[in-house]
Formats: sequence, C-alpha cells, structure tokens
Amino acid sequence: MGIFAEDSGFRRRLNENVGREIRALRRELGIGKRSMAEKCLTSESTIDKIEAGVMACPLHLLVRIADELDTTLDALVPIMAGEDT
Repeated sequence: MGIFAEDSGFRRRLNENVGREIRALRRELGIGKRSMAEKCLTSESTIDKIEAGVMACPLHLLVRIADELDTTLDALVPIMAGEDT
C-alpha cells in the first residue's frame, strides 16, 4: 500500500489539482489533447482522464507532460496546504 492508501479523498483532490494544472498549462500554450498525447506517447483518452482528475498520472507520464509543457514536476503537483499526508 502507498502512503496515501488510507485517504482516498486526499488522492482524489491531488489527482484533480494535478489535472487542473496540466489542463491550464496545455491550453495556455495552445496545445491540443491529441497533440499532447502523441508527444507524450499515450492516448488522448488518458490525457482526458488525467485532466479530469479521474486517473492518477503515472510518474513516467508526468515527466513527459512536464517536458512538453516546458515546466517542472513541482509546478504540476501543487502543494495542498493544510492537508495531512
């Protein structure tokens, strides 16, 4: 079990926040979902699920996404103030 296994609410909020950051940066840069998926070697459906917060983004994919968005991992994973981990 992972460190967040007992708090599915925290994981859900984390997924939603990461997805929101990815979507915002992708749109700001004018990159379409299909283009992002192709550049990150994944499916458009996966990008859609990550941005919607219904799927946790695997680390290897998060690294590819950060690279395509010309940003860092910590910029995509916002600190959730007040959350106990």
